Amino acid sequence: VVDAYMEGYKNCLMTNHKWILEIDAGGSHKPRNIKGFLKFMTDDYSCIFGSRFCKGGKLTNYNFIRFFFSKGGSIISKLFFNINLKDTTSGFQIFNRLVVKKIIQKKLISRDRFFQTEIKIFTRKLKFKEVPITYVCKTHHLSFFSIIESVYLLFKIRLIKNNFFKG
Repeated sequence: VVDAYMEGYKNCLMTNHKWILEIDAGGSHKPRNIKGFLKFMTDDYSCIFGSRFCKGGKLTNYNFIRFFFSKGGSIISKLFFNINLKDTTSGFQIFNRLVVKKIIQKKLISRDRFFQTEIKIFTRKLKFKEVPITYVCKTHHLSFFSIIESVYLLFKIRLIKNNFFKG
């Protein structure tokens, strides 16, 4: 999963665009929510994160397991890393190109879905905005490997010093 995203980020950097949008192609994210990002695409923000859990955000067609791990993962990562976000596991986000360059250079350690949280850990000191999105849960299962990897990486990253980007 991460290699595909990194390749996409690299391809985006070959353009002259200032902002790079990340959105699931499987229909979980609603393109109509992009307009919520637009008004914050200024020089003041480095990242704009879509959130299911901020005021106005929605999670639909979900089961308890998916909700528990998405919400629980957000709460735990917020506590471990002092991240001022309601949703640290969402993958609907937009970055300015400088942040994408830094993400690629950082060489994320996650190999699975935890990389979304890892990015938020590394960008937590930048100026960002959280905007409400609607997420439609298309799959109701999580792999055991993804859960174990996420817990392991929370502790591993916690032990790494100076692991965030500075504005």
